[in-house]
Amino acid sequence: MARSAPIWFRAAAGVAAIVLAPAVLARAQAPLIPVTEDEARRHYPKGEVLYQNQWVSIDDLFRQYQVVRAEMKDLLEKAKAATDAVTEANSKVTGVRGDLRSTETPLRRQMALARGKMREANRALSARPPAKPLLKALPGKPRRSSYSDRDDYDDAVDKWERDVAGVKRDNERRAEEYKIDLEKHREAQAKANEDLAGAEAEIKDAEAQLAEVEREFEKRAAPFIEERDAANAEVTTLKHQAQVLITRAAEMENAMRAAPESLLLARGIVEWEKAFRLLEDLEKLHADTQAEIDRVRAELENQVRELGRELPADWKHPEQDRMDALKALLQKARAAGEQ
Repeated sequence: MARSAPIWFRAAAGVAAIVLAPAVLARAQAPLIPVTEDEARRHYPKGEVLYQNQWVSIDDLFRQYQVVRAEMKDLLEKAKAATDAVTEANSKVTGVRGDLRSTETPLRRQMALARGKMREANRALSARPPAKPLLKALPGKPRRSSYSDRDDYDDAVDKWERDVAGVKRDNERRAEEYKIDLEKHREAQAKANEDLAGAEAEIKDAEAQLAEVEREFEKRAAPFIEERDAANAEVTTLKHQAQVLITRAAEMENAMRAAPESLLLARGIVEWEKAFRLLEDLEKLHADTQAEIDRVRAELENQVRELGRELPADWKHPEQDRMDALKALLQKARAAGEQ
């Protein structure tokens, strides 16, 4: 028979999950305890199986197993309810955040714009002032002693005067341009300081309003967060309870699995889908499920017939293979039980 696999129950994203610890998994999947031939001859005919190193009645063990399975089912239903509560509480918290988004988003946009202004202002403040102009030196006046002819000297002086006038005009132009550039720089610095102060004030104001929005969020969301925390705590508790039940169920399954199959079938106990069930319960499951499969098939055949078509011969209900496997198992169990 196939070995049973541990049951896993995972909650919604961001929520604690019922997951077996490695030690629990190791116990649940431990190898079967070997039974000697002498023990088998003495205990199996009496309907006893080896469980937790003691020979116990398989009827009593199976009844305990059914109780544990029922408790596990109830626990998993509670766990689902708890995780649903966490999901619902998270949804409410998200809803509160969404309700405040219309107030929060413009404030964050305002802060982003203000930070952009601050960067521009700091960039302007880091700009260097214009460099002072390099003024040309005035040319020296020609010396009379350098000229033998009076007319040549007068011509040289005239040229010198023109050169001096040109250098002065060029220096004056450079000085005026520097003055203008320096004034522009000072104006830009003053504006940058003003913009920086304005941006800082905008950011401070937006931060204060966002803090108020956050306080309002915490106030509105508090009861839902409390619900979520309580549900998470319940899931954690259920996780510990599940570890105990799953380990007990696995140990019981191992005990029954180690026994001869005939011992189980004689009592109408059948392993199906890695759990032990009563034959009569599985027969009812098969009958009910197969009836539903047949109903769906008949309904589909009528629908396609009305369209002038036939249901494909290879059409199969998703549950049909499972029910076919169960039917084969039931036939085997009945035949073994009749022997």
